[in-house]
Amino acid sequence: MQEFLMIIENGKLEQVRLRDVRIFKDDENILVIEEIVELLPTAVDVAFNQVFPEMYTPETAQNLAFLDRSMIKFESFELAQIPQNFDISMFGLFLKANMIPKAFITLRLQQNIGEIFRNEFQHFCETIKLDWDPIYEAPRINLI
Repeated sequence: MQEFLMIIENGKLEQVRLRDVRIFKDDENILVIEEIVELLPTAVDVAFNQVFPEMYTPETAQNLAFLDRSMIKFESFELAQIPQNFDISMFGLFLKANMIPKAFITLRLQQNIGEIFRNEFQHFCETIKLDWDPIYEAPRINLI
């Protein structure tokens, strides 16, 4: 954990891309996505590429939604390996509260995800853009 804090300059980085990384806290539990985002208050471009399933909890979307990023919003945000138990509606609240106008969002679902959830997630992405106010500031969402 201390090494990670040193690498991210105690949260002062603006761009962070994590790939195939597991970060362990002092109690040997893994640092989950929402905890990492919380440690990056100045980051405007964050990408979680090839994350491990244990980096998601059933509360990940809800915890992201309750983060206060009102001072520095995301220009770009990427999440990979999104699990089927991911709370879409809470994630929508996170996006609306924490993205700049016309932000770039890339979302990758787990490969073995069910077709029903995949369709729901695709509908969610389309709805987020249509419901954005004003609509011309809607984020650009790339669902892979």
